[in-house]
Amino acid sequence: MKKTTFLLSILSILFAGIFFTSMSSNKTVSERGHINYYGNAPVETPAFVTDSGKIYLMEIEAGSKCTIEEILALQGNYLELTGTIEPEESKIAFPISQDGTFIISSYKKIEK
Repeated sequence: MKKTTFLLSILSILFAGIFFTSMSSNKTVSERGHINYYGNAPVETPAFVTDSGKIYLMEIEAGSKCTIEEILALQGNYLELTGTIEPEESKIAFPISQDGTFIISSYKKIEK
């Protein structure tokens, strides 16, 4: 009886851990679109505009092999960004409505 209770307790803890881990909100997504600048120099703000019309500020994920400079150099190209999206608005002033911040882990230039 004690072994059965112990085994059920362990299984319950494992199930709860798996359940709550799967409910995590940081899911990797891929979005296609282009880079657009808003505002006037010298304080213009780059943003990623998706095919569905969403607008995201961009940040690079810690430990990523790409840099923001590499991505910004691809302005005018069609891109696919992969990473996570933080739905909160950025703390910096942004001249238009935004849908969050795209935390970029990788990117790919797409040929149309």
